[in-house]
Amino acid sequence: MTKVAPSMLSADFSRLGDELRRIDSAGADWAHLDVMDGMFVPNITFGAPVIKAIRKHSDIPFDAHLMIQDPIRYIKDFADAGCDLVTVHCEAVGDIRGAIQEIKARGMRAGISVNPETPVTELEEYLPLVDLALIMTVHPGFGGQSFIAECIPKISYVRDWAVENGADLEISVDGGVNEFTGKVCADAGATVLVAGSALFKLEDMAPAIREWKTFGPDAGCRDGSKPFPHMHAVGDRPGGPEGEDPGRRRVQHDLPVSVHHQAARRQAADGLRGEGDVAPLRNPVPHI
Repeated sequence: MTKVAPSMLSADFSRLGDELRRIDSAGADWAHLDVMDGMFVPNITFGAPVIKAIRKHSDIPFDAHLMIQDPIRYIKDFADAGCDLVTVHCEAVGDIRGAIQEIKARGMRAGISVNPETPVTELEEYLPLVDLALIMTVHPGFGGQSFIAECIPKISYVRDWAVENGADLEISVDGGVNEFTGKVCADAGATVLVAGSALFKLEDMAPAIREWKTFGPDAGCRDGSKPFPHMHAVGDRPGGPEGEDPGRRRVQHDLPVSVHHQAARRQAADGLRGEGDVAPLRNPVPHI
């Protein structure tokens, strides 16, 4: 069952405790907490002290998304604030591998995130170390942006990596997620849907959360079973990944992603309502 993590960035900041209880009672799986430092992204939100202050209002898992530079400096603070999972960006300055190790050492689950313009291959060195990969489908910094459908192949790429490597990996998507784009993402392999305005604008978000949980395959990550048990690795070959020619493996991997990209882009565009729901990359790159 797909997990749903409402983003507190779209909550009423004057009553964060009430908003946290609201998403908990609506059946949300996690509370997504967007932390911005004004340096990695052109916005400032909140930090560990605010998270610590609202921790007492609910025992829902806290999913902290650190859009900050040199995140290793603050891992202890977020652990002390009561976070359960902390995600850092592969593009951030500083020791990212060290930050992931520190997150794990503090007893939390670790995640790695990638921005729209960054090739998804930048995640590869971190994927064996983390519990979650977060695919950004908007430019980080502000809520309410349009979904960038060109990022869908990144979801499939990470999904295939997880299958090929037998990894118990959550795949989260953040940005422009609604009832249409969320289904497209889940079909591409996402196991966690992060959404802000699409949920918080609703008087009662419980029906939407129940519906979204039915999207996509049952990843089974929460109970420790292998994700995507019904799927096979792309280009499945006897003997597994050992001894393969890396170049041959990459070509076989890229072809289905390209085809899926075209189909998913059409599906997202056909299902979305209103202009501006699908946005292009600011600086499109040839790599997924």
